[in-house]
Amino acid sequence: MATKKKSRCNGEGSIDKVIHKKTNVKGEEYELEYYVARIMIDGQRFSKTHKLQRVVSAWLLEKRNEANNGLQLDKSKMKFRDFANIWLADKTTEGKAHTTLTAWKLYLDKHILPSLGNVILKDLTTTMINKFYAEKLGTNSQKKQAGITSESTLISPNTVIHFHRIICNILNHAVKQRLIGYNPSLACSKPKAVKPDIEILTVDEVLKVLEIASKHNIKKDGTVNHNINPSYYPALLVDVYTGLRRSELMGLKWKYVNLDDGILTIAETLLQSTDNKIYQNQGTKSDAGKRTIDIPLHVAEVLRKHKEYIGDTEYVFCNRAGQRPDPHNFYRFFKRLLEKAGITKNIRLHDIRHGNVSMLAMMGMNVNDISSRIGHSNTSFTMDTYAHVFATTDRQASNKLSELLHKPIENVVPMLNQ
Repeated sequence: MATKKKSRCNGEGSIDKVIHKKTNVKGEEYELEYYVARIMIDGQRFSKTHKLQRVVSAWLLEKRNEANNGLQLDKSKMKFRDFANIWLADKTTEGKAHTTLTAWKLYLDKHILPSLGNVILKDLTTTMINKFYAEKLGTNSQKKQAGITSESTLISPNTVIHFHRIICNILNHAVKQRLIGYNPSLACSKPKAVKPDIEILTVDEVLKVLEIASKHNIKKDGTVNHNINPSYYPALLVDVYTGLRRSELMGLKWKYVNLDDGILTIAETLLQSTDNKIYQNQGTKSDAGKRTIDIPLHVAEVLRKHKEYIGDTEYVFCNRAGQRPDPHNFYRFFKRLLEKAGITKNIRLHDIRHGNVSMLAMMGMNVNDISSRIGHSNTSFTMDTYAHVFATTDRQASNKLSELLHKPIENVVPMLNQ
């Protein structure tokens, strides 16, 4: 065998032309030519053999680029599942909120990793990810599989977008750690987000639910049932009048309540993660979330009586033992109220907040004041979220203008001159 070197650069690998002499069945000698590319990266040797020089040249160029970008080739067999766990651990170290971490883990364990987890990280392609999105879109969620047949239990485009954000975040992390040279999810075709329909209770329905809630721990003989949490009625009443987020409502402490002036200060939240761990977040959702809210005098009076009844507690809406409340228990209480009231709408607890905004808009409060009261960072988000509400109020204004302009001209002129 004879070897002829084609090129060699110190530290950048080499390409050698290798000639193998062979003998056929007739005893005739012939030669086979091959090209061998070799490179050493971080103490590890890599090689590629092919009969075409352009093939090994392209391979060597790729390996040089990987070496220049600091790619860790010794981890080239790492699966997407393994790196996703590394990503989660790194995000934990960065101090991401527990609720966020557990939500990510739920999406990974239930949806993403069963489909993509065993793929080698560097072999993951845009086509694979797009196929995953297409397969998930519109399929049954766990609720649907458990026998709940509401259309809302289908995996929506918005949920698939959440999948995309997680996958993109993981692969960006892999690029930063130089495990891959490019994030394939950046070229994916994610579905278009859809704005969910918002259902709210009518005024009559709100009053009916509040009436039932006020009696939920009163026995038929008029005595108090101490086995039922007395905090739930005042909590629902405050929610109806303030539109607080559940985390803000459950995180409200007496030190933030001024009953004399009827003012609540929203400064802390009580969050509940998907693994049912409840913890206190010392801040609000955003800077705009920290705010003061006026409450009517009769609501303040209900809170005053509630405080006298439950005694000295830290949380306004505590559990029966006077300790930190369980947000999910309050949600279950709310769903039972809807059943007792005969309300079949698909109403979530958060829809009480939407109803509050709708009533404020119908009463003529301007969008800036509404946005400030409910803790939105900017009015454009309020306008976008409640566009249907403000469209209704605009329609009412238009109708009033129409009534004015359709009056006889002799009646209109005096009105305009007033």
